[in-house]
Amino acid sequence: MKRTNFTYKIFTEVEFDEATVDRLIRYSKSHYDFKCKHASKPGPEGFLNGMKNQFQGIEPKLFKGTYSLSIENLNLLCKICENDSSANDLFNVFYTLLSEADIQINRTRWAELNRN
Repeated sequence: MKRTNFTYKIFTEVEFDEATVDRLIRYSKSHYDFKCKHASKPGPEGFLNGMKNQFQGIEPKLFKGTYSLSIENLNLLCKICENDSSANDLFNVFYTLLSEADIQINRTRWAELNRN
């Protein structure tokens, strides 16, 4: 056996306040899709609860939490926000972050292809 390559996963760090996380949890719980609903459930797949846990015991107005989101999580957040017109502002933010991550992935692939 030999190593053939390294692969990298892109994450983007995003700053959230508690009110935004609460909105995302509310949209997640009311979504028609199982995977979107699951994002706000307790456990390892419920990453929105992980975000919410950062705020436990802290004055919400004084703290913004930073959370690393994968491409998969950004896609899911876009889907969670697509179903409610009051979430258009969040959808636009996540869609922009997704586009920026895609640009970064393409730069990395281009660098790998043009190495040497």
